[in-house]
Amino acid sequence: MPEPLSICHIITTTSPGGAEKQLVALAANRPDWQEHAVICLSPPGELAPALEAAGAPVRSLGLRPGPAALLRGPGLIRGILARTRPHIVQTWLYHADLLGALGARLAGIKRLIWTVRCADMDFSRYALSTRLVVKACTALSSWPAAIVANSRAGAEWHLARGYKQKPRLIPNGFDTGLFRPDAAARETVRRELGIPPQALAVGRVARLDAMKDYPGLLRAAQEAIQRRPELFFILAGQGVRAETPELRGWLEPPLAGRALLLGPRRDVPRLLNALDLHLSNSLSEGMPNVVGEAMAVGLPNLVSDAGDSRELVGETGWVVPAGEPPALAEALAGIAGLERGELSSRGQAARRRIIQRYSLEAMVQAYSELYRELSGGA
Repeated sequence: MPEPLSICHIITTTSPGGAEKQLVALAANRPDWQEHAVICLSPPGELAPALEAAGAPVRSLGLRPGPAALLRGPGLIRGILARTRPHIVQTWLYHADLLGALGARLAGIKRLIWTVRCADMDFSRYALSTRLVVKACTALSSWPAAIVANSRAGAEWHLARGYKQKPRLIPNGFDTGLFRPDAAARETVRRELGIPPQALAVGRVARLDAMKDYPGLLRAAQEAIQRRPELFFILAGQGVRAETPELRGWLEPPLAGRALLLGPRRDVPRLLNALDLHLSNSLSEGMPNVVGEAMAVGLPNLVSDAGDSRELVGETGWVVPAGEPPALAEALAGIAGLERGELSSRGQAARRRIIQRYSLEAMVQAYSELYRELSGGA
């Protein structure tokens, strides 16, 4: 029996996030001729057990953000790669791209794949160290054998900012068995959360991050709810808690009693089923996982025109300009005035679109074809 093709993934963190969840899905659905393993730069996160369960052992380096990590990381990675000798190294996110490229070169491994996940990023909102990492990635972008982007916008943006090879497109894939309509979950979760029966439940599932534009969403929600008091907002994600100072406005009039800040959730499929509309108003995105997951559940989406969000939702949702709270408020008020049957019809169309265009199987097949190409058909 031929030796399995070994792929070592290097990723910044194994905490819940779009890239991390796609890696879990890729490992869990790999064909038998592949073996996957993971090097995580940071201490173990919540998704490490899921990767292990998927047959992808995780080695966490325990590095903390800062100059020491940039100095120590390549040597630590080189040591692991020199011992394990994977056929292919695939890195995810900028810090892992940089440190993984250096470690792989030191170990003499040339089959390297970078995976870029964003578009139109405003790096002035991030630390100087992150900006320097991105500049270094741009300078070294001829090193990988291939670069993969999960969005057309991301591929074009990285090329425009100086990347030396055009990324190939492999869109996100979504598990439509895990993310599916569930009437029982809808009823149960709405009761658990105390959502009023006649409320139009609008959800946002995203970590607290500058690019997610929670301040803009707050402004839009404050305006929209004064016009449509049936609106009810449910916000979830890392850092999205009532005690977070910049989110206190959600607990004050006019939103007091009409918004929930739930923090991170481990039952996102159940939570999405409780909603009537999912919203993503990011300033920057590649292809947002949670929008596709909401569509798979059967929800329509209101999205900002960031990354491939417009292409993802197609005619099943609504699109507003990024960073314009008045336009977002207008759209929210308008959607709240629609018949519920219109929302349901769009949600059904959204699920069909995910099944037809963004299946998990298609993503796994695309990566498998790339692995075969780089390995010479092994």
